[in-house]
Amino acid sequence: MNYTLEQFQDYLKQRGYAESTIRNYSIHFDRYNHLFNREGKTMEDKIRGIEKFCKAKVSEGNPFYTGFLKAYLTAFKIPFEIPKRKGRPPDTTKKDKYLKKGQVDRMIEELPKYDEYYSLMVRLYFETGLRLRELIDLPDKGLSIKQRRVQGLGKNKKWFNEQFSETTKKKLKKWIKENPNSTGYPFHYRKAKDQARSFWYFLKKYCKEIGISNVHPHRLRHALGHHLRVNKGFDIQEIKVKLRHSHISSTEIYTDTSKEEVERKIDEEVFE
Repeated sequence: MNYTLEQFQDYLKQRGYAESTIRNYSIHFDRYNHLFNREGKTMEDKIRGIEKFCKAKVSEGNPFYTGFLKAYLTAFKIPFEIPKRKGRPPDTTKKDKYLKKGQVDRMIEELPKYDEYYSLMVRLYFETGLRLRELIDLPDKGLSIKQRRVQGLGKNKKWFNEQFSETTKKKLKKWIKENPNSTGYPFHYRKAKDQARSFWYFLKKYCKEIGISNVHPHRLRHALGHHLRVNKGFDIQEIKVKLRHSHISSTEIYTDTSKEEVERKIDEEVFE
């Protein structure tokens, strides 16, 4: 039996996947469905194709491919268990669990020498706390520059309506004027089938060149949560609301504090 895109999309809609996720999963269905079916029509043949996909993509550790494959397997009831990645030894070179506000400021300041777009997007991700595809795949109707708002459906079809700063408004207005976009998605920038992966790739590349390693958009979201907790004194419930977490346990990661942070706070607020 050959599986169709319509069947896959119907399954995703029934399970309540976000429109942006359905769109991106559909692109990858067209790209990889032939691999799962090209060796024959028996279930064993299909699984051989899926094993090749796992070796080539899932082993990279990108959660997008794992999520896509999990949806594909469930939609068509394919009896295949996604292999777990082998554990890695701890990376002792990573001192900081979170990006610091100073690092985010440095990214905003230095990225324009490569491309103004990436500096602007860092501003928006940090100020709104949006997830990667929530912002990248935001349609025109979801952006109000005048009201300084981005709004739409995000993870688990949860509505978001987030504000950004007046400074970002001015820079965004100027950038859009200089870079007209007729795609219907204001933040689709380079010509790429997967805008989110393209953005992630170049952001990580440019940040590495300015001396900030292992950067990806979700770390900007974590940086906001950490900054609100440690530097601005927001309580956990307030951060939960800002980041739209379903469970408080997701927000409690920001209660982790390093010894360096404790000593700095004592130096500033107790000794002084």
